[in-house]
Amino acid sequence: MGVPVYSTIGNHELRGGVPEDTSERESNYGFGLFETTFGPTYYSFDRGAFHFVALDTHHPVPGEDDPRGWTWNRMREEVKHWLRRDLEAHGDRVNVVLNHEPFFADPSWPFDQEELAKYVVSDEGIFEEHEVAYSLNGHVHFNGLERGEPTTHISTGALFGMGWYLPPTLFPRGYRIYYAQDGQLYGAWKLIDEPLLGFIQPQGEDAIHPASATLVDPEALAGPVDLVAVATDAKGPFEAVSLELDGRPVHLERWGDYFVHARIDPAPLQGKTATLTLSGKRANGETLRTRLEIRARDRN
Repeated sequence: MGVPVYSTIGNHELRGGVPEDTSERESNYGFGLFETTFGPTYYSFDRGAFHFVALDTHHPVPGEDDPRGWTWNRMREEVKHWLRRDLEAHGDRVNVVLNHEPFFADPSWPFDQEELAKYVVSDEGIFEEHEVAYSLNGHVHFNGLERGEPTTHISTGALFGMGWYLPPTLFPRGYRIYYAQDGQLYGAWKLIDEPLLGFIQPQGEDAIHPASATLVDPEALAGPVDLVAVATDAKGPFEAVSLELDGRPVHLERWGDYFVHARIDPAPLQGKTATLTLSGKRANGETLRTRLEIRARDRN
């Protein structure tokens, strides 16, 4: 991939649960195989202004009817103690928690309350106490989003989709790409082998569950509006990306290979509807477009 890869333990990395091929007395039982292959099951690292914390919310709960029982939604006491100390030591950074299981429940997920209780982890107030900005999760094989204070929770569907169903393409297969700018994460869900053109801010439907898009109160605007979009071809960047407002070119700032930023002055649009057109030119000369209608209220 050409970039660092950080692994986070999930329920399928608990050795000896299913299949039951390892005794709990063996060293690689439970967390053992992950630890000998990848290292600690919880750890942290820095990237620029961000501090990332990879968590392990798996807890052995053996019982008479299931001596190999585990829960996936509880932090062990030593993990909670370490997490508090780690976040406290990095209060000057933007803290992002990575965990396999989610810390929230999106109402769009097709699970009943009993199932959700098995999947959703409690942060026990630690995120609010230490102002964790983002929680990035997976596990449920669906996209999900919850914007809260101070934490925005984002769950990402799997590269695998739900491949145990036939045909394997029945459920979307993809991944989420991010760009970090000014202490915020901007991101979008991308299907495998499909192009993506979408407005992240203001919110657009093409970029499913953007990270940092917020609903803007037009009456509170005192100046230019920030616009962020994602533009990626099926495999790699577009040859060129452009933006127009009612047919007039808008200057774009490139953020890496896949994101663009522009600033639009709403003053000339007061009381009018305008169309933003985002275009991506492919290597074969074909141009893809997506549009967003915007309207600025009268100042009165």
